[in-house]
Order: sequence, then C-alpha cells, then structure tokens
Amino acid sequence: MSASEFIQEAAMPHNDEIDIATFDYRALTLDQINELKSKAFRRAHEERMEAFRSFWRRVGAALHWLWAAPGRAWARHQIHRRWRADIAILRRMSDRGLKDMGLTRLDVEARARRRV
Repeated sequence: MSASEFIQEAAMPHNDEIDIATFDYRALTLDQINELKSKAFRRAHEERMEAFRSFWRRVGAALHWLWAAPGRAWARHQIHRRWRADIAILRRMSDRGLKDMGLTRLDVEARARRRV
C-alpha cells in the first residue's frame, strides 16, 4: 500500500473528513505526515478561495442590482405617467363615448383610483 493510499484510507473516510478519534498519526511515517499536512493545507486554501470567490460573486450581483435600480425606477415612472395620461383622456371623454367603449364614468374613476 502506497503512502497516499494509506492516507486516503486511514485519514479520510468516505465523508472526506479526518476522524481524529480513530486516526493514529503515530502509525504514519514522516513523509506520510507531511503529505497529509500538505493535502490538508491545500484543501483549506482551496475552500478559502472558493468562499472568497463566492463572496465577490454575491457582491457583484448586489452591485449589478443596485446599478440597475434607477433604470427600473425610471421605467415604473414612465408606466405611471402613461397610466395618468390615459385616465385623463378617459375623464375628458363624454358619457356617450365611454358607453361606446363599454365603460361608465364609475369604471373610469375606479380605474383612476387603482394604483399602477
């Protein structure tokens, strides 16, 4: 059994974590201990780097959302302005014109009070 196979078997069970309670480091040679430390340090470094990248991805997504917020607000404002203009046109129409469209004055006022 090679050193790396021994380390894989003894030190890292199926869940890929070292079981300190059953692990006997005294049975390892100095090279095996150094290889185990090296792998543990490398894995810790990779996990830290992945956490760091994940953090910056989230920061980037938040900044992207913030950067787009004024555009979304402007679009909502434009929709609201168009809604108010349409209601103003309906209010200026005669009752006969509203009736031809299938609306009553009450329908127009109800729509005017509705928030867009």
